[in-house]
Amino acid sequence: MQVCPNGYYADDSTGQNLCSSTCPGLYRFRDNSTKSCVPICPASNQTFGDSTGDQCVYICPDGTFAQLDVDRRCVPGCAPDTWGNKISKVCITQPLISCPNNTWGDNSTWKC
Repeated sequence: MQVCPNGYYADDSTGQNLCSSTCPGLYRFRDNSTKSCVPICPASNQTFGDSTGDQCVYICPDGTFAQLDVDRRCVPGCAPDTWGNKISKVCITQPLISCPNNTWGDNSTWKC
């Protein structure tokens, strides 16, 4: 893989190993840990794809939650039968033990 200057990311999406300041198409997320464009942010770094900035982030932006599925994306609403924890900003499957203290899983909003 090519080493790109600061502000640029290795883009292998075309097979040409180009450096790009933006990550187009399926390889749209900028991963700062590898300085490359990736289609899915690495689970090993516990990062998630943020569509608002097209980058891998540790904490999803306000109003979104980290979906713990194969796509590892920040989503405005969690998948069915999961709830959004407003503190951790992660979609959870067990609201009884994973919602913050003094909050409960609301089945109408799917948030704690």
